[in-house]
Amino acid sequence: MPRTTQQQQPPTRIAANVLSTAKNDFLALQPQIVEVKERLKQLKKEEKEIKGVIMEHMEDEAMTEMNVGTFVFQRAEVESCRFSEKKLVDFVEQSVLDTYKEKFTETKWRFKVNKQRESQDSQPDV
Repeated sequence: MPRTTQQQQPPTRIAANVLSTAKNDFLALQPQIVEVKERLKQLKKEEKEIKGVIMEHMEDEAMTEMNVGTFVFQRAEVESCRFSEKKLVDFVEQSVLDTYKEKFTETKWRFKVNKQRESQDSQPDV
């Protein structure tokens, strides 16, 4: 199955000292980021509870719209039809699905940053 690829840029070289500084700066920011994320998580939880009260009132009063300061809460009935490859296979011939995949599948590069799982023998690579 042919796949399209994005054109790759020639690699650029980053000086070792610049990379080392970037790694250290990245690690130094992590405790602050964790702290802010935790505070945001608490605020979002509070907000969710408050929004629940407002939405419940709107349902009780059969309201479709409510202004709260500069925010507008809206309630509407919507239809959705989720598509997944697994569900689609049940309704479409495999050859049609294969043709679709061949035509529309793309390959892209994606960056991901995950925290390593802690183990006794692993040492940070800084």
